[in-house]
Amino acid sequence: MCKMRVFLKKCNGSTLAMVLFLVFVLSATALAVMALTGSELILSTVTSDRSKALFAAQAGAEKAAQRLDTEVGRIQDSARVTSSEVIKKAIDKKLPVFNEIIDTTDPNNIKVLNEKELNNIYESEYKYQFFKMVMEWINEQTAAGGEWDSTIPHGVQHVVTKEGKNVTINDGSFNYSVIRPNPTKKTYSSKVNSYTHEANEISSITVKSTGEYKSGKHAYKRSISAEFSLLTESVNDNSEIPIIYSKLTKVKVNKDNKPEILKNKAVVSRKNIISVNGTVNIEKGNAICFGTIPTLNGTGINYSADGYKYGGFMAGMTRDTWNDINLGHNNKSIKDSIIETIPGMYDYDFTNFPGSFNIQAGDAVTAAYIHTLYSNANSPSKINIQKGDVFARSVKVENKAHSSEVNLKNVFLTDDLRIDSNNSTVNIGEWEGEKAGEGMLVGLNPGDSASGYDTSSAVIVSGDSNLNINGSLYIGGTTYFNEYTSITDNKMYFSGISVLKSGSLPAEAFRVWDDIEIPSKEVYPGNVFYLYDKYRDTNGIPDADDYINVNDPMEQQKLISAGFKYKSESESQPDDSPPVQMMMGSQSNSLFNILDRAMHFKWVWDAFWKDDIGYYSYLNSGDIKIVHYEKADDGKYFKNTGKIKGWCFGAVAANDTVYGPYGGFTEDDGKYYIEKGMRSVVYRNNMSIFVQEFGQVMDAKPAKSLTDDGNAKTAGLINKLIRWDETVVSKSGLFFLNSSGNVVLSSSKVNGVDILQDDDGYVRGIIYSAGDIYVEAGTKFKGILIAEGNIVFLGGADISYDENTVDILLSEEPDAGRLFNYSASEIVLSNSSIKTIKKPNVKNIKITSWKEEK
Repeated sequence: MCKMRVFLKKCNGSTLAMVLFLVFVLSATALAVMALTGSELILSTVTSDRSKALFAAQAGAEKAAQRLDTEVGRIQDSARVTSSEVIKKAIDKKLPVFNEIIDTTDPNNIKVLNEKELNNIYESEYKYQFFKMVMEWINEQTAAGGEWDSTIPHGVQHVVTKEGKNVTINDGSFNYSVIRPNPTKKTYSSKVNSYTHEANEISSITVKSTGEYKSGKHAYKRSISAEFSLLTESVNDNSEIPIIYSKLTKVKVNKDNKPEILKNKAVVSRKNIISVNGTVNIEKGNAICFGTIPTLNGTGINYSADGYKYGGFMAGMTRDTWNDINLGHNNKSIKDSIIETIPGMYDYDFTNFPGSFNIQAGDAVTAAYIHTLYSNANSPSKINIQKGDVFARSVKVENKAHSSEVNLKNVFLTDDLRIDSNNSTVNIGEWEGEKAGEGMLVGLNPGDSASGYDTSSAVIVSGDSNLNINGSLYIGGTTYFNEYTSITDNKMYFSGISVLKSGSLPAEAFRVWDDIEIPSKEVYPGNVFYLYDKYRDTNGIPDADDYINVNDPMEQQKLISAGFKYKSESESQPDDSPPVQMMMGSQSNSLFNILDRAMHFKWVWDAFWKDDIGYYSYLNSGDIKIVHYEKADDGKYFKNTGKIKGWCFGAVAANDTVYGPYGGFTEDDGKYYIEKGMRSVVYRNNMSIFVQEFGQVMDAKPAKSLTDDGNAKTAGLINKLIRWDETVVSKSGLFFLNSSGNVVLSSSKVNGVDILQDDDGYVRGIIYSAGDIYVEAGTKFKGILIAEGNIVFLGGADISYDENTVDILLSEEPDAGRLFNYSASEIVLSNSSIKTIKKPNVKNIKITSWKEEK
C-alpha cells in the first residue's frame, strides 16, 4: 500500500503534463480546422467576386458588340449615301473619267457603256468613304469623355423583389474601349475626286472590356478581349454580310412611303407665312399654312372683321398687324416674339413694310387669306404664283396696299376675290403674248340661301384698280352693298351680282334713278323688282315680256310683310332710305334668289343704263376684263368677250357690259357644281395635314394637330420628343432641328449653330419649330421649314423643297425619320440601290475571337 501511494505521488506530474498536452493538441487541431474552414470560405467568396467581375466584363463586351454592330451599320449607310452623292455630282459635271463608261447625252436615258468599270468606281468610292468614316468614329469614341473612354465606368445591376419591394442589386461595372483597328496593306481612294488622303482597309477591330466588382476594401477585375471583322463582301459563299455599295439606277425605291408632310412642301405653318422688306422666292415645292381666322369670343368666325385681322400669306405688314396678338403665337404679338428672340431687332421700325412672294413651281394653300397688306409705288408688294394653284378663303389687296401686283393662274376660293386699293392690278391667267396661258377662278361656296351669304364667293373691285381674267370663271356667290343694310336685321343687302366693280356705287345709281319722273306705265322703273321668268326666255336675251311685274297689291303685301319698305310709283324716295327695292332680299329675308336678281340687273343695264353715261359711270365695268381664247376654223386663236367661259349665279359687270346668267356664259350650273366638287376635294387633300374633310377648311382653327408627345394612341405627324432642341448635323453637312421654341435661320447658321453651305450657297436641312421661324435676309435654304407658329421672312430669301436633302437626312440620321414617325431605312437615293444578299438576323459585324485576357 505504501509502495502504491509512493508510486502515485511519483506519477502525478506526468499525468498533468499529459492532460495539458492533449488539451493543446485538441486546441491546435480545432484552430487548424477553423483556419482551414475560414480560408475555404474566403477562397469561395473571392471566386464568387471574381466571377462577378468576369460577368461584368462579358456584359461590357456584349454591349460593345451591340454598339459596334449598330455603328457599323450606320456608317455603311452613310458611306453609301456619301459615295452615291460624290459619283452623282461627278457624273453631272461630266468628268473625263466617265467618257468611256457612261453616255449622258440624254439625261433621261443614261446609258452604261462599261458596267464593270462603273461598278469598280462605285465600289472604290464606297470603301474609301466607309473605312475613312470608321476611323473617324473610332477616334471620336475613344477620345477623353467619349462613351468608349476606358476611364468611364458603366454600371451593371439587376432587380430582385423582397417583401413586395423591388431592390436593385449592384453587379459591378465595366468599361470598354477600342484597343486597335487591324488594318490590311490595302488602301482605297476616290477615282472621281482628288482626295489628299487614302483610307486603309480595316479587316477587324479588337475591343477590350474590363469588368470590376468591389467587395469591401477589395476590387476584382477581369478583362475580355473580342475581335470583330468588318466584312463588306461575302467570303467563300458565307453570305452573312451585305454587299452595300451602290450601283447606278433610275429607280426610286419606296418613294411614296414617306409621310405626307415630307412630300413636296417647302414651307408649312400652322399659323401664317409672312414676307416683309423683300421677295421670298419659293423655287420648288408647295407653301401651306392654315392661317389666322378672326373669331368672336374665340369661337365663331367674325365675318365682319377687317381683312387685316386675317392671316395666311401676308405680303407686307402694317403697324397694327405687327402688334396684333391674335396673329402672333403663344399669346405674343409677332413684334414682341421677334424682339425676344433676336435682341438686335429691338430698334427695328415695326411700321409699314411692303413684301412679296414669288412661288415658282408649287401651290399656295391656306384656310385664311392670300393678300397684300401694304404697298406703295416706289416699292410695290407682289404675289406671283403662275405655275401652281391657289387655294384660299380669299385673295385680297387691302386698302393700304396701293400699287400692288398679283399674278395668279388657277384660283379656288371659299370667299371673295377683292381689290380695295388704288393703282393695283390682279391678273388671273397670263396676259402677255398673242395667246397667253389661260387660268381659272372658281368660287367654292355658292351664294344660295342654304349656304349663307356671308361666305359666298364673289369678286369685288372697290378701289381704282384693275382685274384681268384670262380663262374661265365659275362663281356661285353674290356681292353686297357694303354701305346699305336692311330695315329689319341690319344685314347688308346682296346685289345678285357675282363680279362687280364696286360694292356701293350701283346702289347709289339706283338712288339717282329713283329721282327721275316716271313718264308712263310703259316704262319699267328701276326701283321695282321684276321677277325674271327663265322659262319664257328662249334666246338668252331678256326683254320686257320675260319679266313678271311685282307692282300688284298682293305682291306688294308680300314685300311689306317680309320687312322691306316698298315704294309705289306715286311715292317719293326719302333720302335716308336704302335704295334696295330693285335688289330685294337680305341674308335673313330672301324674297328672290340670286339668279332672279341677276337677270333683273342685266335687264336694267340693257334697257336703261348702258347708253347713259351718267349711269354707266356708276358701274365702271371697263375696269374688269374677262376673256378667253377660241380657235377659229383657220386654226388661229382669237379673243372672245361675247360670252364668259364658265358660269356664274349672279350677273357679271365686265368688259364694258353686263352679263346675265342665261346667255352670258359658255356653260351652265351643272358644270359649276362639277368644278366646285372637284376643286373642293383637291383643296381638302392639300390641307390634309390640318383637316380631315373639306368643311373644316371653313373653320376658325385647324381640326388636326401636327404633333404628338409620344403618349398619344394615334401618333401625329411629328413626334416632338425626338432630339428636342438639338441641332443634328449629318456627315453630309445636312441638318435637322426639332425646336421647342422660336428658330432663327440665316445664310450660314440656325439658332447660332454654323451650318455648311453647298457649292451654290444653300444650307440644307429640315426644321420643325414649336414656335415661329424667322428667316433673315439673304438666306438660301433647301429642305423643309415647318412651324407651329408663323414663318416670317425678314427680307428676301430663296427657299426650295429638296427631296434629295430629305432622303439623305432620313438615311444618315434615323432620328430624323423618327421625328416624323417614319422608318428611314426604306429610303434609297434616286441614283443608287442597295445590292444585298442578307439572310435573316444578319449582323454588320462578325465575331472572330472572344477570350479572357490573363
